Amino acid sequence: MDFATLVEILASMAVRAAVSGSVRGLLAGDPDAVDAAINVTCEQFPDIELQPSLERWVASPAFGGALERLHAGERGFEAEFVASFAGIGQFYLPDEEERNETARRIVMAFLSSIVANLLRGEQGHSLLAGRQEELHVGTRDHVDARFDQLDKKLEHLISSESSARPGVALTDSEGALADGEHARLDAQIDLVRDLLEANKVNSARAALNGLRDVSDGTPDRLRFRVLTLLGACALAEEEIEQGCDYLEDALALRPGHATALANGAAAARLRDDPHRAVELARRSLELEPRDSHAAAVLIESLWAAGEAGEMEDFADSEAWVADDPRCGLALARIRAEQARFDEAIEIGRRLVRVDTDDIEARIVLAECLMLAAQASRASQSVASCREAEEQATAALDLLEGTELRARVLHALSIRAGARWSLGDLTGAMADAESALTSAPADPRALYNKGLLLLLEFSDFAGASAAFAGIDDPDMRASAIGPHAASALWSGDPARAAALLHGSVSLDRGDWTGVENAVVLIGAEHAIGDQDSIGPLLQELLLERPDDPPLLYLDARYRALRGDAEAAEASFLRAIKRSKEPDREKIMVGLADFYSGQERYAEAAEQYGRAVDGSVLHAAAIEHLRALWNSRQFRAALTWARTIREQHPYPPRLALDIEARILGYVGDVSAGAERWAAICARDDATAEDRLWLARTLLQCGDREGVRKALHEIDATDLRGQPRNLLDLARLKQLLGDPGYIDDAYLARRLGND
Repeated sequence: MDFATLVEILASMAVRAAVSGSVRGLLAGDPDAVDAAINVTCEQFPDIELQPSLERWVASPAFGGALERLHAGERGFEAEFVASFAGIGQFYLPDEEERNETARRIVMAFLSSIVANLLRGEQGHSLLAGRQEELHVGTRDHVDARFDQLDKKLEHLISSESSARPGVALTDSEGALADGEHARLDAQIDLVRDLLEANKVNSARAALNGLRDVSDGTPDRLRFRVLTLLGACALAEEEIEQGCDYLEDALALRPGHATALANGAAAARLRDDPHRAVELARRSLELEPRDSHAAAVLIESLWAAGEAGEMEDFADSEAWVADDPRCGLALARIRAEQARFDEAIEIGRRLVRVDTDDIEARIVLAECLMLAAQASRASQSVASCREAEEQATAALDLLEGTELRARVLHALSIRAGARWSLGDLTGAMADAESALTSAPADPRALYNKGLLLLLEFSDFAGASAAFAGIDDPDMRASAIGPHAASALWSGDPARAAALLHGSVSLDRGDWTGVENAVVLIGAEHAIGDQDSIGPLLQELLLERPDDPPLLYLDARYRALRGDAEAAEASFLRAIKRSKEPDREKIMVGLADFYSGQERYAEAAEQYGRAVDGSVLHAAAIEHLRALWNSRQFRAALTWARTIREQHPYPPRLALDIEARILGYVGDVSAGAERWAAICARDDATAEDRLWLARTLLQCGDREGVRKALHEIDATDLRGQPRNLLDLARLKQLLGDPGYIDDAYLARRLGND
C-alpha cells in the first residue's frame, strides 16, 4: 500500500468517525490505535530504538498540523511528512540516504498499523473485515476513474484479429516432370506439405530453409509451391505481412491457378482489401466451384465489404456450403458479429460434434460463447463462460504436441478471459503467465496480465510494467488508457498525463475515449496545474448537449472538483438521454458517485438496476457492499446468498457479509458453516479462524472451538490486540494454559 492510499483511507475514516470531523479528532477518539501502532512499528524494526522518536513526533504540533492538512484535502507532501519524523523524532543514521529511506519505511509502517487498528475498532465496522476488497475500491475511487471491467477483460481476448484469419490452401504435386530433373525437389516440397498438415510448423520451416532460393531455372509450378508453403508457415506464426507477400508472389507466378487465386484472396482479406478478396475468391470458385477455402474467404470478404445480402445469398446457394467446416467457421464468426449468438454457437457445436479433433472449431466455439456471455447480463452467462473454458481447454489439449504456437497463445487468451469472467483470478493469471513463458513479448498476454494486475490484484506498478512491454502498435494504442490508470494509481500522475496527452478522442459514442479522458482529468488534477479536458468538454457540450457519454464525462469532471450537485445532475441527465448498453454504464458511474458521497441506499439502488441479478456483473460485489453500508441487511443477506449459490468462485466479501449477518440475527449454526467455508479458502486469515471459534462457541461446539484455535498462530494477530485478548479468553475457557502468553502480548500491544 502506498502513502497516497494510506492517507485517503485515514481521510475517509475521519468522515465516518463523526468526531470533530477531522483525522486528528479520529485519532483522539481512539488513542489506543496510535499506541498500538507505535508498539507494532517498534517490533518491525527491532534493531532501532524507535519508541521515543515516534512518541515525540506524534505529540508534536507538526504531526497534528499534517493531519489537518490531510483532512483539508492537501496531498503530495509525503517527503515533508517523512522529514518531520526524522527531524522532530531526532532519528539519526550516519548515511543520509539510508536514513531517509529507513525513515520513509518507518512512517509507512506506522500509518499502516494505525489504519489496521482503526479498521478493527468501532470506526471500522462499516468497512467489514473483508478490507482487501474495500481498499481496492477505495484506491480506484480516489482518482475517480472506473473501467468497465467486463468489457475490458474481453476486448482483446475474443476480438483478436487472429481469430478471423483465413487459412492457406496447400498444393499437391501435379506429377513429376517428364525428364525427372526436379523429382527430388518435388519430393522435398511434398514432405514440407505433410509436415504442415500435421501442424509441425517449425519442422516445416526448417525443411523450407534450403528451398527458399530456388533457381530461376526451376519450373514455375515448383516455385509456386515453395512460395505457398512459405506463406502458410509465416501466417501460422502470425507474420502477416511476410506471409501475404509470399502468397502474392505465388499468385503472380500462376495467376490462373485456383489455389493461387484463393490464397491471393486470403492475403487481400488480411490486408483489409475485401473488394479485391471478393474478386479473387470468385475467380477461384469459377475454376473450382466446390473449393471450401475459396468459399470461406468469399463469405468473410463479402461480409467485410458490407455486402451482407450477397453473403447470405451465397451461403444459401449451395447445400454443401452449409455443411462445409471452413465455411461453417466463417459463418459462425459472422453470426456472432451480428449478435445472432444462438446460431453462432449451434454452428460451432455442430462442427465439434462432426470432428472432435477440429482445433479451430473449438477455438471459434469458445469465442462465440464468450461473446454471448459478454452480451448477456443474466445468470446464463455463467454457463456460457464455463463452456467456453471447457472448449478452450479441449483445444489446448489437442494443441499439445503441435507446433502451432500462435493458436496455443490464442486459446490461452480465450481461456484466461473465461476464467476471469467466472472469478477464477488465479487460473486467469496462470494462463497469462503460461503464454508469456512461451512468448515473453506476446502482446495479448501482456495486455491480459496488465489488466488483471490493475483491476483485480491492485499491483499498479506490475500492471504498468506489463503494458509498457507491449510493442504491437495496435495493442499498445488500446492499452494507453489502462497503462495511464496504472501509472496514476501507482503515484505517477505526470507519467499518466504524458501517456494520454494527444491521444484522447471524444468523438460521438467513443466510450474508450471517455474513459481515457476520466483518467487524464484525474492525472491533471493530481498535478494541479493543467486542465486540457475541461475547456474541450464544455465546448463539445454546447454542440452536443444531450450526448450521454459527454454528460457522463461532465459528471465525473465535476465530481472530482467537488461540485457534487452539478455532478449528480449530469449523471441523471445522462441516464435519461441514454439507451442500453450506455445506460447501464452510466448507472454504475452514478452508483460509484453515490458511494463516494456515502449515500449508500441510493448507490445500492443504482447498482441493483445495473447488475440486474447477474452475479458475474463487474458491479455485483459493489451492489452487495452498498446494501451492507446502507444497513439493508435483509437484502444484503439475500444477495450474498445468491452470489454464493450462483457464482462459480464466490468472492470472499460475499461469504464474509453472509456470515456476519447470520451472526447478528442469531442463526449461529448457519453462520458457523459460512465461517468454516471462509477458513477453508487459501486467503483465510487468523482473524477468520477466530471468528469461526467464537461462532462455534455460541453453538456449544467446544471441540470445534478447540480445533479452530489450534489452527491459529498468535503471531499472525500481532497488530490486533483486541483479537489477541479474545484468543486468550477462548483458550482460558478451554483450559489451555497458552492463554497467558496471548494475554500478555495483547497487553503489550494495547494499553487499554
